[in-house]
Amino acid sequence: MRTSPVLSLLLLVCLTVSCVPGTGFGPFGAGGTPSAWTLKGVETRERLAVVDGTLIFLTRQDLRGVDVLSGRELWKVPFLPELRRSTLDNPWFAIARGAVVLVESPERYEPSVTRAFDPGTGRLLWSNGIAHGVTVTQDAVFIHTCDTNYGDCTTARREPRSGEVAWSGVPNPIGWMSASDHPLPFAPPTGRYFATDATRKGTVLRDAENGRRITRASARDWFDWYPVGSDVILFDSEEGDGFCPMKLSSFAGGQFRPKWKRTACFPLAGERIGYNPGFLHATGKFIGTDTRIATLTPRGGTQVLDLTNGDVLWRSAESGTPLDSDGAFLLTRPTPHQGPLTMLDFASGRALWTVPDPGLAPNDSRWRTVVNGGFTAVSEARGNDASVAVYETSTGRLLTRHPGVFKGAGDGWIAVVRFRGAREDLDFFFV
Repeated sequence: MRTSPVLSLLLLVCLTVSCVPGTGFGPFGAGGTPSAWTLKGVETRERLAVVDGTLIFLTRQDLRGVDVLSGRELWKVPFLPELRRSTLDNPWFAIARGAVVLVESPERYEPSVTRAFDPGTGRLLWSNGIAHGVTVTQDAVFIHTCDTNYGDCTTARREPRSGEVAWSGVPNPIGWMSASDHPLPFAPPTGRYFATDATRKGTVLRDAENGRRITRASARDWFDWYPVGSDVILFDSEEGDGFCPMKLSSFAGGQFRPKWKRTACFPLAGERIGYNPGFLHATGKFIGTDTRIATLTPRGGTQVLDLTNGDVLWRSAESGTPLDSDGAFLLTRPTPHQGPLTMLDFASGRALWTVPDPGLAPNDSRWRTVVNGGFTAVSEARGNDASVAVYETSTGRLLTRHPGVFKGAGDGWIAVVRFRGAREDLDFFFV
């Protein structure tokens, strides 16, 4: 009896990892497709990514690379012995220009060590000594170092894969935002310019390529900034209470000439991991793509703002809070914490479909959403039972539902954690 190569591969995967048959899942009602493979007893942290056929993630003890087709472990990098005492917020990693940049620190706000690895082999590319903050973009790693009192901070720019230092000695950048079409842990664009704190005398604009100062932007410090092509948007909270309302001021990058001003409220996708004075540990993320960002109206509705000119492209008449977007579709909810989910066309605001309340709020540790051109995955819960619902993004048709806690998703894949007593199993699915 002859066996096809595809069937032989499937049998090998089932023998070396674990094949789980699709079943019905009780009160949720929909059956799930079989997992491609399962990793048993692996306690994963946040931020999973697939790079060139390798699934990369953190456990409690190490950084790992796993083959996405079979679940076979390709490499493992233990955390530094002196930094293994860590919280849920540390360590973290980012994918930038063919490198996995790992940042380890024992506690939030404490000094860290940065190491870069090859995603296919786990080979160490370079390492950096103790630093007091790290910002990773698509083509740069900004290492921030401060004095013992965190009073005098400077920045060096390194290339992600070689570790080559492009420049150093620049004052520390102020906070930085990015758009969510570059989901964590993939690094956001670097931008042409960046803003720094000029020893508390105001905000200064600098050239990201060489670190040279261009001009003084303001006589005061700003809360955050965002690059839009060759322009820069500086913004701050009018009330000092976060992101609603925020005062935005747009400047032409080369001359730093004021262009437009607007006040808006910004829900955030992703997490702001925290600040030390003067620099950003990880990037807060707007909901949108590139120059078009979903914001809230003064009455709690949804609108899309064009950051090139400050214009409102459309505004909904009904209340709604943006939750997630890939730039083509926008997932909303009447309030952040409860209500059915509605998918809108990002360009026009037209409602495409609605599904029932998933039973979770964004402040729940199990909450996660991913909007993808092909599918949208949403965390669900009924009582203590958690699952992940996967919908066709364009129609809202339920594709599948998997029991467990939503851990991550990307182009064509979803990862779900199931708890077996004290043990965690990671199920990997192709969509």
